[in-house]
Amino acid sequence: MDRLLVIVATKDIDKIETAVKYAAYANSRGWFDDVEVIFFGPSEKVIASNLDLLNNLIKLAKDNNLRMGACKAIADEQFIANKLEVNGINVFYVGEYISNQIRNGVKVMVW
Repeated sequence: MDRLLVIVATKDIDKIETAVKYAAYANSRGWFDDVEVIFFGPSEKVIASNLDLLNNLIKLAKDNNLRMGACKAIADEQFIANKLEVNGINVFYVGEYISNQIRNGVKVMVW
């Protein structure tokens, strides 16, 4: 299985949108067998504070059957975990998860 993990850590809105668009299309068009997005660090704060951006990303993900997650440790520090979860983003501890994905040969793209 050819898998891709897209880690979005930037605070740049244009890059966040581009990363999720790429991931969504890569998933729905079969460029990879499985694609997942993880918001990490600054990107979490940006999407939680910009409801229009968040709604656009959620719609894009749903339309393209794309899974999206975010780092619970950072979301808890920023007091935004609930806002992300309510909007359909899976908030969980990602450090070990990302490490395991890399060990298992998943391709990683960082924005």
